[in-house]
Amino acid sequence: MNNEHRLPQLGGANYQNPLTIADSGQSPDAQVIPDPYVLKHNGEYYCYATGGPGVKLLRSKDLVDWTYEGYALRQEGQKNFWAPSVLYDNGTFYMYYSSTPEQEEDPHFEYMKVSVSTSPEGPFTYVKTFFGNFSIDAHVVRQDDGAFYLYYSVNDYTGTSASRPGTVILRDRLIDLLTPEGKPELVLAPTIDEEIFARNRFGDGRDWHTIEGAFYLQRRGKHYVMYSGNAFTHEHYYVGYAMSADGRNWRKYPDDFTYSPVIRRNERVEGTGHHSLAMAPNNVDLWMVYHGRDATQQIDQAQEQRQLRMDPLLWNGERIWTPGPTYAKQDAPAMPAFRDLFEDTDGEAAAANWRTLRGEWTRQGGKLTQTSHACAAAMITSSAFRNYVCEVSLRWRHHFLGGVYGVYACYQDDRNYVLVELDAGRGRLTMHEVRGGIRGRATEAALPPAFRFDCDQTLRIEKLGGFCRVLLGGVPMLRERYGLREGAIGLATRFTSASFASIEVTRHLEHREGADDEFAALFEAADTSGVFASWAFDQGAFVCQTDDTAAEQTVFSADSLPASCQVQLDFVVESPAASRSVVFYAAYRDKQNYLKFELDLASSEVRGHMCRAGDVLDLPPIRLAGGCERHLLHSFRSRKGHDRLFVMLNETILYDDLAAFDGERFGFGCRGRARFEGITVTE
Repeated sequence: MNNEHRLPQLGGANYQNPLTIADSGQSPDAQVIPDPYVLKHNGEYYCYATGGPGVKLLRSKDLVDWTYEGYALRQEGQKNFWAPSVLYDNGTFYMYYSSTPEQEEDPHFEYMKVSVSTSPEGPFTYVKTFFGNFSIDAHVVRQDDGAFYLYYSVNDYTGTSASRPGTVILRDRLIDLLTPEGKPELVLAPTIDEEIFARNRFGDGRDWHTIEGAFYLQRRGKHYVMYSGNAFTHEHYYVGYAMSADGRNWRKYPDDFTYSPVIRRNERVEGTGHHSLAMAPNNVDLWMVYHGRDATQQIDQAQEQRQLRMDPLLWNGERIWTPGPTYAKQDAPAMPAFRDLFEDTDGEAAAANWRTLRGEWTRQGGKLTQTSHACAAAMITSSAFRNYVCEVSLRWRHHFLGGVYGVYACYQDDRNYVLVELDAGRGRLTMHEVRGGIRGRATEAALPPAFRFDCDQTLRIEKLGGFCRVLLGGVPMLRERYGLREGAIGLATRFTSASFASIEVTRHLEHREGADDEFAALFEAADTSGVFASWAFDQGAFVCQTDDTAAEQTVFSADSLPASCQVQLDFVVESPAASRSVVFYAAYRDKQNYLKFELDLASSEVRGHMCRAGDVLDLPPIRLAGGCERHLLHSFRSRKGHDRLFVMLNETILYDDLAAFDGERFGFGCRGRARFEGITVTE
């Protein structure tokens, strides 16, 4: 854990915990937000939280400034609505939560239920009760194959255990979003004293443990379940996590018997836990949204004091960490390079950052609608993009002739473009390139028969040069390589009408499976003597293959970094005998101008060097806390903006000062053998 409970600030937009919540009605419930679950829909954020009379609702456009909207769900005859989570699928919002009968005082009658709505704001309508036993803290996730799974907590799975009885986390497949399969599997059970909810809780001499608040995520082929441990009323309530290679066999980090929380109490915040993860507006960075109490105030167990907080979710290789719980000002979640939520004055279609090519485009009710059925309509961005992540929310306006509509992934002119389309008549998602006026072969995927074209669907395009990967509703659908590499992004309809609720584009560089050549071409090795290459690119990683531990072998980005950006890369050294050091150039202009950090693997000491016009300034050496364990991935991370730069290795800050140079590149390397992967650049 970063004992400073902060990251360096670059300036610009910021936030401070607890988060700001506006409330025109001055409700006493507005400032206490337990068990927050954040859903991003059509570019906006909706936060659902535990409440006595119902499920609370907040709304935001940036994760920082929230507005209290009252209750998204009330249910006659029920109270104590715990730990809601909401999933959107095919036009319907599904809310999973637990509640008790109004007259019931025993919390063990919290049974899991599901309600539905056609709006993220509700009102949600009760559909069914899932289980007839204590069941809480649902998280429903969609896997890459489209299957849904329910993660949740119960008491009776290990309640009769003699050693460590307590609340556990289970997983069950959903036949549909209203029906568990009924074959639950154990994900996590108590294993350590820090998970104790209460000593001798039921008077039988056994200590009751609790693991709850499951949140699942997947990253680079690894599965993670984050969870909260002990009791939310305790000051030492915390968040931990477990990892799995296959999504079924889990191990807590670092092992089942070692206490190593992601977030826990500090001198200003206590009771930190029960979180959800939300993607920043740039659709790249993850943020951890959780509750916590002000540790400087008197804690009253009879009063609800849990407040809404958030901090970035970061990575040390495959390991999760966060600088929280923070309480000082921090840089706000990053915004995309291009964003339009179409909330301007109704009627006008185009803004300064759009070019209308064809069609009749109007803004109304928070949507941009193309109404003409007489042409192949198009509206494109004024700016060009090469490497990016783009998310668009779109829907077809039903017509008996069918409809084809979508997004230009790359538009240069009417004779050169890449177009992703939804075809309502054929029930397909397609992508094709037109180059020099000649249309190439289309890549396509069939959509389920129940897929609704006439409701909001999210199309995500991940582009790296000529490589395009397309996801629909979070499920990978298409990928293909094309000749066109840079162009505008656009919205399109073909002889039909469609509406668009949001578009967000972030300039982002990241390796994608199937795009090895595209990614490797963005880097170049430093000139070294010898006819044999020291570097190879294999399965998304740069591998240094030399046995020479004296000479520095380095790879640099081919292009200069933008003025504001974030760089992250992971490295692993498998054999100490074959490696002497690892190098990261946070800024490199030439051999006479650079900012370099070198990790000595024997001493775990990092030495920094600032070189200007050939004059080298040695920065104070920094020793890594805990050392640099071989066989584990470690992470260099740098961020720059507003003329400032900071550099980190794992959780250790190496540099926090004025930016070194303008127009520089970044680089990495080693003396000996090492492997570098997970390289990303986000503007």
